Amino acid sequence: MTRITSKAEKTCLGCMKVKPIKEFVTIYGFKNPRGKYCHDCFLIHERDHAVSLLDGRDFCLYCGKKVEKAYDWTPEGNSTRNYLSRDHMDPFALGGEDSEHNAVYCCVSCNLKKGNRPFTEWLQILSPEYRELSRIIYAEKHGHQPEDFTPSLNRLIITVDLGDPMGEL
Repeated sequence: MTRITSKAEKTCLGCMKVKPIKEFVTIYGFKNPRGKYCHDCFLIHERDHAVSLLDGRDFCLYCGKKVEKAYDWTPEGNSTRNYLSRDHMDPFALGGEDSEHNAVYCCVSCNLKKGNRPFTEWLQILSPEYRELSRIIYAEKHGHQPEDFTPSLNRLIITVDLGDPMGEL
C-alpha cells in the first residue's frame, strides 16, 4: 500500500518509514530536508561503521570503552574528531608490518597510551579481561604469540635531549 505524503514529510531510504522532513540529515548528520535518511538511521549507520572498523566489536579492544561512532564531521565533510585510531600491534617503529595482519582499531586514548611500546609490554598495562582478548586477537592476526615478535631497529631513531626544561643543567 502506497502512502501519499505531504510536502512536510517523506520516506526515509533507511527504515522506509514516512517521517517529517525536519528529521532528515545529510550524510554527515546535519539537518537537511533534502537528506535521504532520517537522523535515527544516520546514527545506526555511524555505529555500524565503527563496529565494522572494530572487527565486529562495539568497544575498544584494549580498554572496553563503548564506541558509538568513528568520527565527527563538519558540514563540508571534514573530520573534526576521531573516536577510533588504527594501532600497529607490533609498532611500525620497531619493525612491525604496516598491514591488516598487524593492525586493529582502538579508541584514540589507548592508541596514544600505547605509543611505540612492544605489544608484550602493552599487555601488562591492560586489565586482565582485555589483556586476554588482545592476546587472542594478536595470535589470530599474526599466527604466533606476541612474545615471538623480535623488534628490529632497522630504522634510524634519533633522540634529542634538550636538557632541563627549567634551563638548569
